[in-house]
Amino acid sequence: MADSSLYNTLTATAKDFVLALSPKTAGTNEPDDDRFLSYTASNYTHTWGHKHFVSLNPGVQGNVDGPEFLGRMAKLAGKMKTWEIEVTETCVDVGKRTAALKTDFSMTIGGHDPVMNEIVWWVTMDASGEKVVESCEYIDPVAADQMKEQMMGGG
Repeated sequence: MADSSLYNTLTATAKDFVLALSPKTAGTNEPDDDRFLSYTASNYTHTWGHKHFVSLNPGVQGNVDGPEFLGRMAKLAGKMKTWEIEVTETCVDVGKRTAALKTDFSMTIGGHDPVMNEIVWWVTMDASGEKVVESCEYIDPVAADQMKEQMMGGG
């Protein structure tokens, strides 16, 4: 496979993987687990960053597999009206089979204005570039705190 072909595959896989976290139907809060899992390898794991943020938030410590990650996402989705995802920048390293994606997650809690959670994803793919084996999600801690406050009836 030529480098440009692999580059295109890695780019498409990484973008499609993150966008697979979009609601099953736009404007709803229904996740699409099958779509997400279709991009993951059987040995897929997920972690979170930044280190200090993670050290203060037990819910994002350690690594999880695809089903556990989706379970956590389902809990979050149940507290939201809807959300939208836009990939705004992508950087791919063909040799390492990795991609960094800057994304805007516009997340709406019922009765509140949307919160813009700018999330950076570090995604590692298998040799074919078609399946994700690891991902790390760098959450905006200020946006996360604002969403938490809204979910608890404030903000």
